[in-house]
Amino acid sequence: MPKLQKYEDGSGYYFILEIRDWRVSFYVSASVYLRLQKNGVDVGFEIPHDLIMNLFSSGEAYIKNMNNNVPDVDVPLIREARDGNTSNVKKIIKEGSNISLYGNTALMVAAYNGHKETVKLLIEEVKDINAKSIFGLTAVECAEMRHHGDIVELLYKNGAERLLF
Repeated sequence: MPKLQKYEDGSGYYFILEIRDWRVSFYVSASVYLRLQKNGVDVGFEIPHDLIMNLFSSGEAYIKNMNNNVPDVDVPLIREARDGNTSNVKKIIKEGSNISLYGNTALMVAAYNGHKETVKLLIEEVKDINAKSIFGLTAVECAEMRHHGDIVELLYKNGAERLLF
């Protein structure tokens, strides 16, 4: 299980996961760190898998680097999608933002957090509505985890593959 670490320069916190053949570093903001502390997780402590999935899916922990050869995830886009700021998402995309990096799309984060208008916008922008995160989750699964049925149906209507349970 990965352990929470602090950057030496004090700029934030991170944890490293080994997923398939990748070593992935996830950045965690100071505000999320405070929340982790309230849940009994501090620097050097192991982070439970379900908490990692929640942080990743909600956009509160994002990929900082993979094998030192991939650029950082587009943080402003992910943050705005997480918060449902559709007009800001539209502006960021218009400015030429890359909306997907290894499946960690803004669509997944918006779907997980129940932001229907942002999801509608992003459906028009993504190349693959069925893209999977590094954890193997799609936008439909992210919405389903949080019981956002209206978003699940919206994704289905726009070509998302049906979930098989």
